[in-house]
Amino acid sequence: RIGRRPVLLIGLAGSAVAPVIFGLARSIRVAFLGRGLDGFFCGNVGVTKTYLGELVDETNEARGFGSLATCFSLGLIIGPMLGGSLSNPASWAPMWFSGTIFDSHPYLLPNLTYACLAVFAWLVGWIFLEE
Repeated sequence: RIGRRPVLLIGLAGSAVAPVIFGLARSIRVAFLGRGLDGFFCGNVGVTKTYLGELVDETNEARGFGSLATCFSLGLIIGPMLGGSLSNPASWAPMWFSGTIFDSHPYLLPNLTYACLAVFAWLVGWIFLEE
């Protein structure tokens, strides 16, 4: 039996690797591979809700699950805006990004940002999550 902590950490590790594969893709097959891996490793919602259910009691259950729903909703709003803003950086910040890998991979920066956030979440989980 595998506990919840390893499942969450494995999912976050996959969510750190998959967007880099997607951002570096030069073919549709590699892009599908990156997105498929991200979908495979991104099944942490149920485990997160179970983990949260064990952390809260009757007095703060509504607040805990309400906060989780708020965070998910904010992620659905902020994520696409941030990703769109960071795409094709060689065109909007040529001083920093022109002549770099971002010329040939215009969607690498938003995917690297996503990967860095996943690495940060993995580190927080590694340090603070208990089984």
